[in-house]
Amino acid sequence: MEYKEADEEIIFKDIAQWSYFDENNPENIRMFSDKENAMLEKAYSLGKRFLNLKKIKYDIKKMCFQHEGRKFKMKRKQNLRYEPIPDTWSPMEDGELIKIVPVKNGPEYDDIQATFSRNLPSYRIIKIERIQNKTLYQGYQALKRKFEVENPNITNEVDGLWHGTAEGSIDGINKSGFNRSYCGKNATAFGNGVYFARRIRYSANDKYSVPDANKTKRIYKCSVLVGRMMQGHRRLKVLQDSYNSAVDDIQRPRIYVVFHDFQAYPNYLITFSV
Repeated sequence: MEYKEADEEIIFKDIAQWSYFDENNPENIRMFSDKENAMLEKAYSLGKRFLNLKKIKYDIKKMCFQHEGRKFKMKRKQNLRYEPIPDTWSPMEDGELIKIVPVKNGPEYDDIQATFSRNLPSYRIIKIERIQNKTLYQGYQALKRKFEVENPNITNEVDGLWHGTAEGSIDGINKSGFNRSYCGKNATAFGNGVYFARRIRYSANDKYSVPDANKTKRIYKCSVLVGRMMQGHRRLKVLQDSYNSAVDDIQRPRIYVVFHDFQAYPNYLITFSV
């Protein structure tokens, strides 16, 4: 299934609707187009101050812009379908979009620690952090609903998949997830997408979980929307129609490849070393 910008526009519209009005005529409120709405919401979720679009500079912080000598104000209305945050998340303020929470004990910590003890006994965990990103989470849930409508008789989601990465990618993943800029970054054997593994040992390989100067490594534990899976191959850049992901083995998949910005959610970031 080819990635469609229209899908992203629908998801962002599910999160919030942006509108604008001439400051001299505040009653005449107009809605931004779906494409503009998506770009504004993405910039807002990333904490950007400005967005340049069609020769107009939108001030996200002051919620205003100028066009042809006229001054306009912007409004952002949270969609009423906004997802409640998971019970496991720590409290967040209304305007707080991203929160990185240390996990030092409890079931979450114990589960990850047990996985390391069984599969990576020579490594020690330095820290575990929970990624609480409201916009990314809502986008993931919106896409999950879409998958469930399109694929009602299959399991669309797989929890507990792993993705190793380098230190320089952490900030971008925490803010905007595994977007298309990561496609083909770690591997291409089963398609030019973003890779996730069932086995932590695979993602912990130095090729994927790249050690920094101090030999510290990083890996994400993720939830991934796999939907209908097709056999992946090296030349795969676009999924066949009606498919949602590619895998290494249809019968017993161990590697999953996805192509959509909201198709995976990074639940936990684990920093570890020998």
